[in-house]
Amino acid sequence: MNTTTNWACTVLMAAALLAPPILEGQFRSTPRQSEDFSRGLFTPELIMRHYREIGLSTEQRATITEAIRILQSGVVDPEWRLMEVSQNLTELLETTPIDEARALSVIDQVHEAEAEIKRANLSALIRIKNALTQEQRDKLMELRRPRFGLSSMLQEASHLLQEASHP
Repeated sequence: MNTTTNWACTVLMAAALLAPPILEGQFRSTPRQSEDFSRGLFTPELIMRHYREIGLSTEQRATITEAIRILQSGVVDPEWRLMEVSQNLTELLETTPIDEARALSVIDQVHEAEAEIKRANLSALIRIKNALTQEQRDKLMELRRPRFGLSSMLQEASHLLQEASHP
């Protein structure tokens, strides 16, 4: 091969290696950092696991239980709708040619159902956080903080693997 051919092959190989990460970043709807807003919220599981350590009162437990009930009853319909429109989109994308206008309409329906579910989840997490005292929130932040040792390394590795599988 001559120098021009070698150079062209090198450029093509570099483009092939660099294009997926560049395109992936281009088509990612929101950067991962935007998901960090949940750091200030506490899952029901975390609170249940440490309820004694944080001194959760009976009244707080009832408030948190009610927030969970409201969440569970509020997301059933949107989850069914999400499943249905996701299947519709999958079927539509398997056709040739794809009806672009229809596909874009269906993806809008997918996003609407996802947004409704996320909104309900966020509402529940806000109610749960608001039920806690500042001291309890501080204690939960401390309990959630990774510690040194094998357990924390395994948790971090799990987190990194999860992040890598969901670019």
